[in-house]
Amino acid sequence: MITIGTSLTVELITRNLGDKAFPLTQAFHTYFQVGDINRVQVLGLENSQYLDKADGGVEKTQVGAVVVTGEVDRIYLDVTNELVIDDSALNRRIRIKSSGSKSVVVWNPWVTISANMADLDDADYQRLLCVETTNAATDIVEVPAHGEFRLQAIYSVERD
Repeated sequence: MITIGTSLTVELITRNLGDKAFPLTQAFHTYFQVGDINRVQVLGLENSQYLDKADGGVEKTQVGAVVVTGEVDRIYLDVTNELVIDDSALNRRIRIKSSGSKSVVVWNPWVTISANMADLDDADYQRLLCVETTNAATDIVEVPAHGEFRLQAIYSVERD
């Protein structure tokens, strides 16, 4: 379900029509255009544990706001339900409120991967940031027999 107004709400409803529960991982793969990746920070993940996929899956702790200074491919675990992308180059903050999720993926391909991806221009890494509402890694959901599960994200833009 998608609702558009002063904010954008997306909701993924997974219904189990069967007689047995099943496990589920999922994500909203959101690519945000940013003014300049060097002037962006993600707020709300301070002190969170994450799996650093760009460093072989090593578990680390986020110190301060998330900033991008190279390839970033992280799964943050046990996160809060509200994050902010602070984009000072475009003079805005993108607020992300989520439910049905305990994990978040933050991704930026940086120079080499951006240059090697067919669907990105070489310099696109400078203007994009993915902050994905997910059920990933240890955040596996079980959808009960004849039940449903809802993953929701609400995106809103605030200007200074």
